[in-house]
Amino acid sequence: VTGVQTCALPIYLLPMDYVKSTISANSIVIFGKSYCPYCIKAVRYIEQLGCPYLNINLDKREDGATIQSALKDLTGRSTVPNVFIGGKSIGGGDDTERLFK
Repeated sequence: VTGVQTCALPIYLLPMDYVKSTISANSIVIFGKSYCPYCIKAVRYIEQLGCPYLNINLDKREDGATIQSALKDLTGRSTVPNVFIGGKSIGGGDDTERLFK
């Protein structure tokens, strides 16, 4: 059929769909920004676990602002990083650090 394309990746119509499916598909997810010192701190602590994790730098995505808005609607947190472990938001960089102390 002419004009029909298939794509192996799901197409998300709403940022919230992307956020929820990403969180449910990964044990650890960090939504942050590449230049944010608290995001970098969170990544460093999570790396110490030696577990696979997904780090999403919102400043590198065209839809980063809408994803961040969806995260605020979901968690009440408007700042990054927003770290999820086992499907639950544990908070940001300082909260991640506290888990290791």
